[in-house]
Amino acid sequence: MDSKKRAVADETDAESVTTGVGTPAAADGLTEDQALALLRQGDLLSEEVERLVSSAVIKSRKVRLAAAGHPRTPRRIALRLVRELYTFDLARFTLTPAVAADLKRLADDLLVARLPAVTLGERIALGRRSSPMVAGALLLDKDSRVWQAALENPRLTESAVVRALQNAKASPGLVSAVCRHAKWSRVRKFASRCCEIRTRRWLALWNSPAACPMHNCGRCCTPRACPKRSSAIYEAT
Repeated sequence: MDSKKRAVADETDAESVTTGVGTPAAADGLTEDQALALLRQGDLLSEEVERLVSSAVIKSRKVRLAAAGHPRTPRRIALRLVRELYTFDLARFTLTPAVAADLKRLADDLLVARLPAVTLGERIALGRRSSPMVAGALLLDKDSRVWQAALENPRLTESAVVRALQNAKASPGLVSAVCRHAKWSRVRKFASRCCEIRTRRWLALWNSPAACPMHNCGRCCTPRACPKRSSAIYEAT
């Protein structure tokens, strides 16, 4: 008799997982694996997604990521979940094919805004595997290891490289690297032109006394005489 009751209970539990989240109480009792199995169902109702999101299982990073990208998740809930994602979860979210384009753009914007607070190792990892928008933003990083990793990103596009080269924050090292890089041969001519313009501007600033931040130091008439001259010109170019 007990074995029959257990069998009936097991069948009831299995049916509740496969058919959806029937009640808030059922949603609260879901494990992470059960919630993920539900979110893999494309025909899940919006009401069921809402009940799942309001349950304790949403504390799981995997469940939050899956719920944010589910096509039946109400937009107001999806926007909130995207903003709550961790840095690398945002990166995964932007690379998920089924996610709506506007949510991907929001995730890209959030990720780019967080880059100044991200550690060097994390920026290098993001440079290797991130969306074109994020990889393009990392091309402007001051650390050469970051933009070198972004330059090798298979998702990086020519338009992102061109936008980075046009940015005043692009380092001379980046311009030179693009000129020599075999993958970016189609933008090499543009990069060479950028390099030429920057060189001319650098020489013009070098020969100008106004390039010295001290102006009246009395040593600007002699090349390389002022110790602050080089850094000031580099920042200006």
